[in-house]
Amino acid sequence: MKLRSLAKPHIICHINSGTKASFWHDNWTGLGSLIDIIGPLGPQVSGILIDSSVSEAVTAGAWRQTRSRSPILRRLRQALPSQIPDIDSSEEDYYMWRIATTDPPSIFSTSRLWSSLNPSPPPVTWHKVVWFKQRIPKHSFIVWLLLKGRMLTRDRLRSWGLAVPPDCLLCGHAPETANHLFFQCQYSAAVWNLLLSNLRMVHPSNLQDVVNWLRTSPARSNLKPVLKLVFQGAVYFIWRERNSRLHSAVNKPATQIVKEIQLQIRAKLLGMDRERPSSSQLRENTQETYLSIWFDRFQA
Repeated sequence: MKLRSLAKPHIICHINSGTKASFWHDNWTGLGSLIDIIGPLGPQVSGILIDSSVSEAVTAGAWRQTRSRSPILRRLRQALPSQIPDIDSSEEDYYMWRIATTDPPSIFSTSRLWSSLNPSPPPVTWHKVVWFKQRIPKHSFIVWLLLKGRMLTRDRLRSWGLAVPPDCLLCGHAPETANHLFFQCQYSAAVWNLLLSNLRMVHPSNLQDVVNWLRTSPARSNLKPVLKLVFQGAVYFIWRERNSRLHSAVNKPATQIVKEIQLQIRAKLLGMDRERPSSSQLRENTQETYLSIWFDRFQA
């Protein structure tokens, strides 16, 4: 009952005899409830009681009207349809549902109603960089938080008024921001350089550059998911190392972090290869396996 005001605009009443429909409260004219259009003084000025049915507003085959020149009555006359309901009809009034106020009546659909009440925002450009088919869920989640600007780095904690040191937990030489922590810090730069050394690529300097590159890179289909896994794995393990230093004061060198990233990605690629066609079919299609791409380009 608390959601009546939310449901009301979606309900239309079709008039036959007019004995069931409320004159003031039901939307039977197609314009909305007359009480909302005319105002609370409508029943008093028109003489049509607040609980009247549509049929009770009809007298001698016409709408009940007074001689008053009140602007309220002028609005009421303009809102009433020219066709008078047949109050002697044996057919009852009935109610119909419409998804949006501009739509014609249709069958009720929970999913369509939800979409109408909660329209989806425009899609972001980076969704395929985060939510691709071969993702590792915990890695994708951390990258999603990073792209949404929700990582609890020290600059964000300080903006809330918390008394925490500003320095980066990985290098200690600059304020800890998300961009510094993952791409500009000496420690994270060493992780990126070790991961990308065989590709002879310069490590990314900021988040937006690496996302744009992964989104628009013309790399062939088998290489793209590997690149995304490397990107997400680096972000995940850098964040885990940062939290490890904060909560347990355990420090790992960048070389150890890279080994852990490589181990997890190799295990993931092995599983991806097992889900693909057999090796004979791969040879016929001249397709590389994910592991062969990994050892050829990332880990000699």
